Amino acid sequence: MADTLVSGHIISACFIISIHFLVIYLFYLTCMFYSLQLSCSYC
Repeated sequence: MADTLVSGHIISACFIISIHFLVIYLFYLTCMFYSLQLSCSYC
């Protein structure tokens, strides 16, 4: 019972971390796209 609970926590933690990395990556791509489009100085 404890093993399945730990593996569930590990899977959910990996899922949350991968979602955070995906959000950061999408934000970075959007920022790069807008900096190429607008030549913004704050990117």
